[in-house]
Amino acid sequence: MLAHNQQHTRSSGDESVEHAATTSEEAAPTLGQEAQLVRERSQQTRSGPQLSRRRMLQAALGVAAAAGAGALFDTSASIARASSIFSVRARMRPAQAWGNWESLGGKIASPPDAVSWGPDRIDVFATGPTRTLYHQAWDGSAWSSWSSLGGRLSSPPNAVSWGQDRLDIFVKGADNGLWHMAWDGSAWSSWEPLGGVLTAPPNAVSWGPDRIDVFAKGTDGALWHRWWDGSAWNGWESLGGVLTSTPNAVSWGQDRLDIFAKGKDNALWHKWWDGSAWNGWESLGGVLTSPPDAVSWGQDRLDIFVKGIDNALWHKWWDGSAWGGFESLGGKLTSPPNAVSWGQDRLDIFVKGKDNALWHKWWDGSAWGGFESLGGKLTSPPNSVSWGPDRLDIFVKGTDNAQWHKWWG
Repeated sequence: MLAHNQQHTRSSGDESVEHAATTSEEAAPTLGQEAQLVRERSQQTRSGPQLSRRRMLQAALGVAAAAGAGALFDTSASIARASSIFSVRARMRPAQAWGNWESLGGKIASPPDAVSWGPDRIDVFATGPTRTLYHQAWDGSAWSSWSSLGGRLSSPPNAVSWGQDRLDIFVKGADNGLWHMAWDGSAWSSWEPLGGVLTAPPNAVSWGPDRIDVFAKGTDGALWHRWWDGSAWNGWESLGGVLTSTPNAVSWGQDRLDIFAKGKDNALWHKWWDGSAWNGWESLGGVLTSPPDAVSWGQDRLDIFVKGIDNALWHKWWDGSAWGGFESLGGKLTSPPNAVSWGQDRLDIFVKGKDNALWHKWWDGSAWGGFESLGGKLTSPPNSVSWGPDRLDIFVKGTDNAQWHKWWG
């Protein structure tokens, strides 16, 4: 179990995650088959959330390695629709629709990681076949080609944005240290080493302009923390605990941080910064078989999603005064859940199903919609991002190792 730094809990929340869902399955079309549908509809338009959108299917782009011999990091910036695997309740969606799958090309060796720093802007990062970092961007009218940002990665990248036209990327390097690269609005920085010895991918979050907090699991299994205060990086500090998953950090407001992880007992554990001090670890119960994924849609609100021992989706939430108990949202997951919020009291959850298709479940402010299949054939967990109200973009690695994209809006 994670060690308590002090006895402080909001509630016990020790319910077990142990309810199984009944499902059936049927073959889904491949991403390649769905690409043909995209080609036939290449005149489709693309713009804001209330308008139609334009999509041009891009040819697959081969990703070439860019690595300096003998260097740990390059310091230059050279840069389905399937049947019911999930029980699906009849529920009407708004007038908007899902776009077809489109290939964004490349040959990626990690799940993609997407971030948005403003309306109609998306930046996606992935590891290339030679473990270097690659980048692709949507600028509001077209997708860029893939570009190499160098480096020697031993983890998927983790991207965060703290403001307009600002990007910070964190990875575990070949030396197991933390490495950082930044876009300042005009150019990419060189890679900088931030030290440490990581045993899991880093997880970064920003609670305000020019502020970044990075969390990682150390060789002792504890949570370690390093932060940028606007002028300099502060040194590593241990936050204790014994983690058995990558930490997941979220911020719901100024100078507020909440960290979630799977503990040695496979329960969900939580630690938080309240603006003046770190509070001790608290157990939120459950039996997890995936890292947790946390999201906040408003002040003093947290929603956490995990895969249970029955492979179903499970949910726990903080409503501003107390933790709700674990609730089963059903399904049969073969990936960790990925959650995103595009507005007040709105949640969208994406997972890889037993048929390797993308599945989606959503909260509309009053009730959960049933799981819906969005088709495709995934070889990675999904990664979702929202850049505005009622807008969703989802990225995955396909069976051809290219990046594939599906969107709602």
